[in-house]
Amino acid sequence: MVNIFISYRRETGVDIAARVNNFFLSKGFNVFYDINSMQLGEFDKQIVQHINASQYFILILSKNALDRCCNENDWVRKEIECALNNNITIIPLFLPEFKFPNNLPVGLERIKFFHGIEYSAVLFDLIMEKMLQLINSTNDETEKKNTKRELIDILNNLHTITIDFRDSLRNGNQSKFNTALADITSHMQILYNYYEKTSYTEQQFSQIALNICNQYNKFVPYYNDFSNSRNRMSKFAQEVARLAEVEFGKFISLILETLKDLNRH
Repeated sequence: MVNIFISYRRETGVDIAARVNNFFLSKGFNVFYDINSMQLGEFDKQIVQHINASQYFILILSKNALDRCCNENDWVRKEIECALNNNITIIPLFLPEFKFPNNLPVGLERIKFFHGIEYSAVLFDLIMEKMLQLINSTNDETEKKNTKRELIDILNNLHTITIDFRDSLRNGNQSKFNTALADITSHMQILYNYYEKTSYTEQQFSQIALNICNQYNKFVPYYNDFSNSRNRMSKFAQEVARLAEVEFGKFISLILETLKDLNRH
């Protein structure tokens, strides 16, 4: 679930913060809004903990919201600094009467350059929908990157195992061969599970996984024919062994080509 932290100046922004909180709660987000979310215990530790656990930090810039940030002990300042230091995505919500103070601390100057949204009480629903679109699009892109990274990790592990498998097969190392065979079978199942998981969400990556699974499946029948042969020196056994080697070589090449392409883009 996506976590959102709402930061605001209580004197001028509490009403807007409450409306923003209610909007995102209605959309199924996990929102930290101190009036509703604070638990028993030390409030400062709770705030830091919730900021660190959030993907988005909505900063409500109401009238005079940042004027007291010149004070090192100001909690709005501390919240913003915590979000900046932890690379939390900050979304400023600019109210009509807000102005940046002249004495804004150097560490907070970056806020001036963040893409934000102009608030309007009349168009509240439209503005919130716009913010929701920003969050969803950013979240979708993050999910896509994570999905891609997962595929790269699976293929890197699979490539290492395939090299061990081929080397053990060529060298006749039965112990290493058995281990590599079990590993490659296990990782092919992981790759196929990845394909099933992403087939409806990230079709580009799921198709890549399926292509590699299909190439592996071209190797398996030849390998099985060879391993089940009574006479592995027979003409038939040697031919299926050759075909197995060819298809397995294509399998390794496809993994390498795919990794290069994924890391390039």
